[in-house]
Amino acid sequence: MTSNLRLVVTKKIRQKAGDTGVLQILCSIDELDNVIPTDPNQFPSGLIWISKGYDNNIEHEFSGDEPFLLDFFEKSDREKDEISSNSNTAEHWSLGKHAKKLDSEKLLPVIKSELPDKSTGLLKYTRHSVPSKQFYIENDSFLYGPYTATPTDEEVYVTPSQCLPLALNTNFVAKIPLEAISKANTYISLQDKTDFPFEAFISSNKDLSNYSRKKYRAS
Repeated sequence: MTSNLRLVVTKKIRQKAGDTGVLQILCSIDELDNVIPTDPNQFPSGLIWISKGYDNNIEHEFSGDEPFLLDFFEKSDREKDEISSNSNTAEHWSLGKHAKKLDSEKLLPVIKSELPDKSTGLLKYTRHSVPSKQFYIENDSFLYGPYTATPTDEEVYVTPSQCLPLALNTNFVAKIPLEAISKANTYISLQDKTDFPFEAFISSNKDLSNYSRKKYRAS
């Protein structure tokens, strides 16, 4: 492996032949288990090519918007000039067998939206589908959450989610200034070119518990 990093990735392209595919890099996890942004100089394209084992290990194991771990990757042997001339060419490769599930407490999605209606829980969010697990809402320089969504055919309803690390009462979510967490690696913003339905991640609820916060009555 080229470093001690593990990559957090998501599916991008399933290639038609050869049990191969392409993954998109979202962020990294270092040897101390800290979630960190990836270095664009190390991964200019933001892509990883899976040379074998894509179908059984990745395509059938992870949903399209599900981040997962890749715990091994190697530098491609392709010439540097070829890589720099084609932004869709991955600079690194790996095998499908190195794809692993993420800890469910890590990398909670963040969406940018108006807050849900307090009386009904109706969330007016139409940019993408809402996350399938706990998530946070970024609104007016604050982070609110965690929430859990219950989509219907036409609308999305959300409720405050139980969260022991944040010591929240029933019907309450945390309200945290974005400025505080943006200076650390607790709030992981994705690069603009990243083709992913959510704008950012929170490293974990436990990490958020280290910051000063208010309780916001959400329902």
